[in-house]
Amino acid sequence: MGKQIVVLNGSPRRKGNTSALVREFTRGAEEAGHTVTEFFLDGMDIHGCKGCFGGHSGRACPCVQRDDMDQIYPDKHMTFKVKARRARKNYPMDSMELK
Repeated sequence: MGKQIVVLNGSPRRKGNTSALVREFTRGAEEAGHTVTEFFLDGMDIHGCKGCFGGHSGRACPCVQRDDMDQIYPDKHMTFKVKARRARKNYPMDSMELK
């Protein structure tokens, strides 16, 4: 049985090098029988943690904030998670670090 794979793409460029790597990873994983869901974080409205400890009340949604993380939470039953982001020295933080 295939794995449920979630890819968190933190690159700000949809057609950049990171996205090309994600496409190839996805193609290979799907050919191997796995299911892949990609989230392009730069195009999502995700708020940082406020440290309110209010999200511990429910398993369905571990955060009280209503933002685009609601799209990712249902995939928490994934069996494998991939974080894809740029790796550049002396470059401003990307969306994965800011969110």
